[in-house]
Amino acid sequence: MQEQCQFKEQPRSEIFEYGIDINKKTLLLAGPIGPEMLLRTTAAVDQMKLNSKDCLTVLLSSEGGSLYDGLGIYDLLKWVQFDTGCTVKIIGIGYVMSMAVTVMQAASEGQRFLMPNCSVMVHLGHETTPAEIHPAERERLVAEFDRIGKIAFTIVAKAMGMTYHKWKISHAYDTYFDADLAVRLGLADAILKDTNSGNQKKRKR
Repeated sequence: MQEQCQFKEQPRSEIFEYGIDINKKTLLLAGPIGPEMLLRTTAAVDQMKLNSKDCLTVLLSSEGGSLYDGLGIYDLLKWVQFDTGCTVKIIGIGYVMSMAVTVMQAASEGQRFLMPNCSVMVHLGHETTPAEIHPAERERLVAEFDRIGKIAFTIVAKAMGMTYHKWKISHAYDTYFDADLAVRLGLADAILKDTNSGNQKKRKR
């Protein structure tokens, strides 16, 4: 029987448990967007006791996922800014794709960052309908997915300075950007070129 790893107890300030560092006000959102990620975000907002002097740093690395859970995360990050007055900084690491691009737009003004080698992908996302379903129910689900998709990706279209209708035509299929192009298109504010000195390549306006 394989022995389980044993960890020594550490002070709360030294642990990074469940992707949440309470004392450093840092939240890791990695992997597919779904109920678990929404739960983690809710737990972080609840446990950190944020105030107007705080900055919540969100490290985001995701291929996207559920439109519903993604909008839940987006709304929570927007709400905590309104409710507490704190700043929300989001840093894209590795890849930020599909619904994760919508989540990134929840950052405070000027606080959307990408690591230099981060890849960004946008497309017209959708939810999957069950294989065996009554035609009338399928029609209702398709209409609902169109509704929720319009909400989610209008946020992205607005960040890119486009109407949803124009964005839907231009990005119906997977469209990939490197960090530099993503910044120039308005999906992020700056690239973290040198995290030691704080030098950043900002979006050209």
